[in-house]
Amino acid sequence: MMKKYMVIGTWAETYNGRSGGELRTYRYEEGTAVLVQRIYVGKSVSKFVYDKEYSLLYVACETNYHGEDMPGGELRVYRMENDGYLKLSGTYNSYGGFPVGIAPAERYIAVLNHGSNLAKVCLTHRNEAGEIVTEFASDEANLCLFERTKEGGIGPLLDRYVFKGHGTLPVFQESPAPHDLYYCQEKKLFYVPMRGTDETRVFCIDEKEKSMEPAGSLRQRAQTGPRNAVRLAGEKGDGYVYVVAEIEPVVTVFRECDDGWTKLQECSTVEKLPENIPVTSFEYPHPSGILLNEEKKKLYTITRTANAVTVFDILSDGTLAKERELSLAGENPRQMVLAKDRMFVVCMDSRNILEIKLDEEGNPEPGRSLIQRVDRIAYMELI
Repeated sequence: MMKKYMVIGTWAETYNGRSGGELRTYRYEEGTAVLVQRIYVGKSVSKFVYDKEYSLLYVACETNYHGEDMPGGELRVYRMENDGYLKLSGTYNSYGGFPVGIAPAERYIAVLNHGSNLAKVCLTHRNEAGEIVTEFASDEANLCLFERTKEGGIGPLLDRYVFKGHGTLPVFQESPAPHDLYYCQEKKLFYVPMRGTDETRVFCIDEKEKSMEPAGSLRQRAQTGPRNAVRLAGEKGDGYVYVVAEIEPVVTVFRECDDGWTKLQECSTVEKLPENIPVTSFEYPHPSGILLNEEKKKLYTITRTANAVTVFDILSDGTLAKERELSLAGENPRQMVLAKDRMFVVCMDSRNILEIKLDEEGNPEPGRSLIQRVDRIAYMELI
C-alpha cells in the first residue's frame, strides 16, 4: 500500500533567517497531492524523519539559535494524528550549529550539527556541574547523542563528538562540514560524510558509557567533498557503502568487512563537465543526493546545475555500472524519496516536487510536477 501523506519542509526567507520556513502536510494519492495543513515554523526546516512505531515526526531546523539568547539549532517533535494533522509535542536545543541530520536508534536519538565558518555560532562545553551547555563563541560541528523517552521523544543530552579539521578548497572545505547522518540498524553504525575533510566518519554507541564512539573512517580522494551515504547488505555477511561527493560529481564504492573498509571504485554522476568553471563555483555540477533501490539493485544520484538523475546498476560484487543519465523537469534538485514504483524529487529553484514512475527494472520514466509553486522547498517525507 502506498504511503498516505506527504510532509514537506521549506527554508526561511534568508539563510539562518528568522522569518519564513514551514511544514506542510499533503494527502497523497497517485498523481495528486491535496494540502491538509500548513505550520509556520519561522526557521529553515532542513531534515526530518518519521518513526511509525510512535507516530512521531522528528524535525531539524537549520539554524544556530534555539531561543533569542540561546545558541544551538532547534529540534522539533510532532505527533501525527489519524487525520494527517501534525501536533507539536516539544522543541529542543540541538546543541550545535545548523542541524542537518536526525537518526532515531532504539533507546537513543542521534543528531548531526553541520556547524559553520561564520562568526558567533554554537560552541558546547561542560560546566562545573558536568552538564553540556552552549554559548555563542565559535564554530562547532558535532554529533550529539540524546536519550530517548519512553514515549519516543527526545530526552537529555548524553554525549557529543566534536568534529575538527578542514580541507583546502575555499567555501566548501573551510570547516569539517558534515552533511548527512545515515544510520544502519543492522550494523548499529552511524555514517557521517565530511565534505571538509574528504572522509566518511563511522560511529557506534557505547552502551555502557552511553557515549558516541568512533568506529572507523572511509577515506576519499582529496577535494571531492563527501556529502551523502547509503549502505547495502552483501550476500556473505559483508556490505557495501556508497558515498556521493558534492564538490566533484563522483560516487565512491567501499566494501565493508569486520576489519574495516576497502575502496573498490569511483565513478562520475554526470559526464559533461564545464571546462572553464572551477569546482568551487556554484555553477559547477554538484551532487545533492543518493538513493538505494534494494529490490531492483539500482542506485540513483541527483546533481544540481546539471539537473539530472543518474541510474546505476549494482553488480554482484557491489560495484556500479552506469546505465543512464536523465534530465529532470526541475531546477536545483535537493533530495529523492522512493516508494515502491515511484520516485519523488524535490527541486528548490523551480519550486516543485516531481513524481517519477519507475518501470519494472527500476528505471525512471518521464516525470511530472506533483506539487508546484512552493517557495524554498527543501525536504520531504512520505508517511
